[in-house]
Amino acid sequence: MVIEHAPFDLHALMKPPAALFEPEAKRSQLHLTKSVSVDAPYLLLGDDVRIQQVLINLARTRSGSPSRGSFASVSARSSVPITT
Repeated sequence: MVIEHAPFDLHALMKPPAALFEPEAKRSQLHLTKSVSVDAPYLLLGDDVRIQQVLINLARTRSGSPSRGSFASVSARSSVPITT
């Protein structure tokens, strides 16, 4: 397995998984939200396809067994200081 190490836009990466589950959430009368911390950089290096797959898997897991007030949260932290 080859893990990509390419630039990608984190904020743009969040849109397709959210759009994928929005119709299902509405049918189930669930409130679907997506958010990215204001401190999160837009441009990251990594494997955007695999990161997006993780987001989809998390959303699928939560939507398959919803409970009142349940949510899934994903956070990431840079191991390298970001300089501007």
